[in-house]
Parts: sequence; structure tokens; C-alpha cells
Amino acid sequence: MKQTKCKAAVLSGAEHIEIKNVDIPEIGKDDVLVRTKACVLCGSDLHGYLGRHPRVVYPRILGHEFSGVIAESGRDATSFSEGQRVFCDIDISCGACDQCREGRVNLCTNIKTIGFDADGACSEYIRVPQTNIYPIPDTMTFEAAALANNFALAYNAVKRRGEVARNEKVLIIGGGPIGLCSLIMAKAAGADVFIAGNHDYQLEMARQFGADAVINAKKEDTVSRVLQITQGKGVDKVIEVVGGIQDITLGQCTQAVRRGGVIVLVGTFSGNKATLRAAEFKDRELELRGSRTYIGREAIPEVIRFIHSGTIDVTKLISHRLKLEEVENGLRLMQERKENVMKVVISP
Repeated sequence: MKQTKCKAAVLSGAEHIEIKNVDIPEIGKDDVLVRTKACVLCGSDLHGYLGRHPRVVYPRILGHEFSGVIAESGRDATSFSEGQRVFCDIDISCGACDQCREGRVNLCTNIKTIGFDADGACSEYIRVPQTNIYPIPDTMTFEAAALANNFALAYNAVKRRGEVARNEKVLIIGGGPIGLCSLIMAKAAGADVFIAGNHDYQLEMARQFGADAVINAKKEDTVSRVLQITQGKGVDKVIEVVGGIQDITLGQCTQAVRRGGVIVLVGTFSGNKATLRAAEFKDRELELRGSRTYIGREAIPEVIRFIHSGTIDVTKLISHRLKLEEVENGLRLMQERKENVMKVVISP
């Protein structure tokens, strides 16, 4: 490439983003250079912006949910060609630790994440290892492709860790983007899905995506409503995607799930602790499973096929479309929960 500079939104300190001309990343022999077409902002980006992400070191370019076009390939990156439309996985695993050798690359002990440990996609160009690249169909929009990250997270929680099956009853606690993606994946698996959240606009979207029941947790008792719907039995599976302080939601999980049921934790505990109703957990032989990101080679091709099928218009999750210069505005919208914000797409 003759061009050597590009625009990027650089986080130079907590709550301080500057639009700068930066060097276009140099690629290694196994890398590709991607021209970013769509970058979706995420709650983790907001944590980074606010100075609360433990792995973000300034200066940093945020952005880890993205798609684009290959602009250049390294010498050994022969699997992809210039101009090819791609989705980019964010986690770079080492391939050498015990977890990687077992195929559980999402648990890699040396994992690096684009947008946090390395510069991300709030930039016109980004360097990505070729092993993290997945082709997308020509008829798939870049916006829809960028949402594949959220759906892969939901796939891991619903399909791999939750093992949700047809005709099961599933409660999702949390009505944000990951909760809604989990709803969509659980419905696709043939389950009856109930969702509890705090915001009416999120619950209205859940209805549009086929939720069998919605529960406003600010106005109703989640556990009582679930037990009413299930004639006192409880649900087969609970997927918790709230994050933050989870004393309340973890207790709801153990009370709303049936005897012998499964609880999947996706949300991040901000204080790294929550009260477990231990006697209830033991006496009812409940299972508690964690769900961390996803295994790309397993989840992403399935998710891309699902999104491309058009069964669900996933772009309904997008509430705002902004330019690169407006990244900070998008993060502020998310922080203040203004204008019924859901997913914010940045187009560099």
C-alpha cells in the first residue's frame, strides 16, 4: 500500500478519545490488513473508555466487534485474497498451552484480545492474524457480519455450555444485546424462552424476536412469574447475562431453575463474588457452568450461516449508526442509556 497513515479514534486516557492520523499497522507474514467497514461498540469498550478495563493500557484503539475487506496479505497469508469480505475473530490464542492443545482455545492461558491487548477496529485499518479471519457471503451486510461476535458468545452459552434442546424451557436473565442474542439462539434450538430485564424497550425487542414471555424485573418478581408460567416446576436452564453485582440474579437463578437444572453464567461479576444459596444448590442438585467467549472454529461459521439465512433480521439490534469521529458520543449514549440505545455501529 502506498498510503501510510489512516484515521483512528485513540483512547489516550480515561474518558478521553482523540481522532488522530496514525500509522497504518505493519503486517507480519501470517497477518492480513483489514479495511474496517463496520465496528460495533460493546459494553467492554465502555469499560475501557471509563478506565475500568484491567487490560487496557493507554494509548489504545478500542473496537473488537468488526468486519471489513482485506486490503493486503502477508507473505504466508495465502488463504485470503485482496478485496475479500471478512469477519474478524478477536481472541488470539497461543496454540501451545494445555487448553489450546485440548481445543479449548477460549481458555488459553496466554490469550490476547484485539481492542484491549492490541489496537482495535475504531480505525480505518487493522492488523489481524489470518487464523482469526472468516469469509462472509457477498450478500451479507458488514453490519450484520459485525454482530457475529455477540451471536458467537450466545452460541457458546446456549448451544455448547447450556446444551439447550427442543421443547426445553429456558430463562434468560438480562435484556441487553447478549441476552437478546441468547434468546434468538435458544429459540432457534426449539426452546420455549422467557426473558427478564429492566428496560421496556429491550423487552419489546425480545417480543419481536419471539420471546414466549417477558418479565420486567423492576415491576415484577422474576422468580414468582417464572414459577407461575411453569406451574411451579421451574425452567430447565437459566442463562445469566447481566454482569455487575450479581447477588440478586444468582439467587434468582437457583430459585427459578427446576430440580436438577442447569445454570449458565455469562455475565461478568464486577466484584468477583456473589452469594450462592448453597443449601438450595446442593439439595436440588443444580449444575453451575461458566461460559467464556467462544471457540471460534466451532461457533463462528455456524453463526455466520444463521445470520445469513435471514431467519431473523439481526440488524434490528442496531439502534445507532455513527461515524468514526462520533465514537465518544456512542460510548456516552451507552453509559447514560439514552435514546433506547442497543448496539452502536461505527463506520470508519
